[in-house]
Amino acid sequence: ALRASQRVIDQDYPWDLSNPQGAPLPKLDPDGWPLGLAPGQVASALVFHGIDGHYPAGRYLVRFSGQGTVLAIFDAETTRYEHDGRGTAEFAVEVTPSNEGIALRIVRSKAGNHVRDLQLITPGSSEASRFHPTCVGRLQPYRVVRFMDWGHTNDATVTSWEQRTRPTARTQDGTSGVAYEHMLALAQELVADP
Repeated sequence: ALRASQRVIDQDYPWDLSNPQGAPLPKLDPDGWPLGLAPGQVASALVFHGIDGHYPAGRYLVRFSGQGTVLAIFDAETTRYEHDGRGTAEFAVEVTPSNEGIALRIVRSKAGNHVRDLQLITPGSSEASRFHPTCVGRLQPYRVVRFMDWGHTNDATVTSWEQRTRPTARTQDGTSGVAYEHMLALAQELVADP
């Protein structure tokens, strides 16, 4: 779910960044994760905002790699999780949907082993599929799936393979559209033509 996150603050930086001490903006790794945060900086991502709570309630899993602290708030029961950076962190949050959505905030991230690969996994999701079963079920009757909007075809600025959205990118909601690998994986799962 986090890969569908959107920014709510109009800025050129790809994260909603709280920066009360005016520190330099954190540099980003190739997938868009901040390479560490200065004291006081907080990088936030918001999902399911503004859709009147039309998303699943229940127990969500949050996973991430790297050394730091992640905070879940708003529709998620406020949960703060600190990770020493060894292996993959995983914690559960209870979610009661509303119009606010779920915010995940990186409140501490160590340079050299920065918080990355942050995932929000919805109830009912399967490890075997990167798509929620409701989505797959609704698309199952179709033999052809059109990805024009997913790929931002009408306003595309991508002219080379290197410019595409990578499947590991922090968000799939950028100007380059969804990763081609995700489009093909959905078509394969549906046994449909892309």
